[in-house]
Amino acid sequence: ALELPMGLVGGRDAALAAAEMQRDKLRQVVSSMEGERLALEKRIGSLDAEARSLRADNVKMYEKIRFLETYRPRGGAAPTQVSGAGPAVTAVDVELAAEMPNANRYREEYEESLNPFTVFTTKQRQLRRDKMDLAERLLLDVSSFFLTRPFPRKFLFFYMLAMHLLVFTSVYRFTHKPSTTWCKRMQSQ
Repeated sequence: ALELPMGLVGGRDAALAAAEMQRDKLRQVVSSMEGERLALEKRIGSLDAEARSLRADNVKMYEKIRFLETYRPRGGAAPTQVSGAGPAVTAVDVELAAEMPNANRYREEYEESLNPFTVFTTKQRQLRRDKMDLAERLLLDVSSFFLTRPFPRKFLFFYMLAMHLLVFTSVYRFTHKPSTTWCKRMQSQ
């Protein structure tokens, strides 16, 4: 039940007062929800930053693990091989896989960061891109957008197919089926 302010007895005034009260209540709810949304967005941002930081820490940790795997103290023996596991798997690898289920993901990120060919290729590509003028960069971005993604590539294919069909049908129509107005103009000259 709505509580109406004193002195408003008429039906019209009561309806107006009820609508104003509902509006004010809705404004309060919206403002509290807006505050919650902003707090959640801030929390999501901090969690994303924390996740990136943890991923980088895990890659560094994996790097240290790889160093310790290959480290041999003077006069020490090499890491022991697990029987039947092949030449690349050591006992430390098996322990690592048991303790860290996402070790393969971090291994790939670590090895990718170490790959000198990838780093060199990326730097060279960036240098070539920086030397281009604005029109060439724009053309490169647009062409890479269309050619590296499947949906835009299909769209471009069908668009070009439709344009070619339009041109071919127009040329065919004007060469094999002459227009009557064009024929009349040519005959009158």
